[in-house]
Amino acid sequence: RLTVAEALPGEPPEAVVICVGTPTDGAGEPDLTSLSAAVQAIIHRIDSRTLVVVRSTVPVGTCRRVVLPQLRARRPEPLLAFCPERMIQGKALAEIRTLPQIVGGLDERSALRASELHTVLGSTPVEVSSLEAAEMIKLICNAHTDLLYGFGNEVALMATALGLDAEELIRLANLRYPRPDIALPGYVGGSCLTKDPYLLLHSSTSAGYRPPLVEAARRLNESVPLRLVELLLDGLSSAGIPPQEATVLVCGIAYKGRPET
Repeated sequence: RLTVAEALPGEPPEAVVICVGTPTDGAGEPDLTSLSAAVQAIIHRIDSRTLVVVRSTVPVGTCRRVVLPQLRARRPEPLLAFCPERMIQGKALAEIRTLPQIVGGLDERSALRASELHTVLGSTPVEVSSLEAAEMIKLICNAHTDLLYGFGNEVALMATALGLDAEELIRLANLRYPRPDIALPGYVGGSCLTKDPYLLLHSSTSAGYRPPLVEAARRLNESVPLRLVELLLDGLSSAGIPPQEATVLVCGIAYKGRPET
């Protein structure tokens, strides 16, 4: 029941959902160009009854500061909500029904309409106090995951310095221990965890507080690939093989999907 088209229909739709990329630049600053372009693409095709839902992950305050002024330039009282997409790849159709849907509305009318929209999809709406609260919930979810992975990597670095086996330490620390599991060390990649902590950093720093834990975890996780290169070079040196003469096989494996890998 999906139709692919190059433009919105002639008749104003009941709802428009915006889900575009919100990357960061080399300095970790957000690039909202695609978001603004998407809003510009819809403002001539909506009317006062059209609900605009933003699902792209954005810095806190983006809907009010960036999206709302563009909508108000065409409609004095727009309907606007931020409903973050929190589903995992490979399980979207299941999780759209099982995960609570965070709903932050510009006002009560917007929140009600957004809740009704997601109820149709089978989601359970959870209304929060504001656009900004919904924006931050998505960011703290992903930054928290980055922190957990960062601690696993920190354990590995400490264990290495102490001559211990990090895998053994973490595996046995978690064994039948009724507390949150310590994450195993490894690379932290993907389009979310490498970006969203920077969006949270940008938001908080702009408000006058720079969160040291969020920043430290991201820097640590970004250093892991370099650690591997150093280990590889040390291994080649120990074997008496000049790096420029070595043949190196690089393998990769996905960690999401159905079945899981």
